[in-house]
Amino acid sequence: MKQIKLYFNQRTMGGAVEWEAWQVEPIGNEFAYGSGECLKEITVEIPDEWFIGKDCLGRRGLADETGYPIKLTGEYNPEEVYAISSTDGFIRKLKVIE
Repeated sequence: MKQIKLYFNQRTMGGAVEWEAWQVEPIGNEFAYGSGECLKEITVEIPDEWFIGKDCLGRRGLADETGYPIKLTGEYNPEEVYAISSTDGFIRKLKVIE
């Protein structure tokens, strides 16, 4: 197992929250309208076969050993971070280190 940092990012527009998500890099605030903010940072364990790569649009994200993107889900509570990969037949709960 290896360790990576995850960031709980939030995107807002006119004071309303558009989305919140765990991502592999903190959100920037380079938006023409609205803003983005990183609310929390944690370290989790992931399998050695998984890696951080870029998709066809140049966005960084977590991928499994086949190169398919891994979907991260969970709320602000760091005990509830889950990953969905193409090679697993189930949702995997990630172990939070800090």
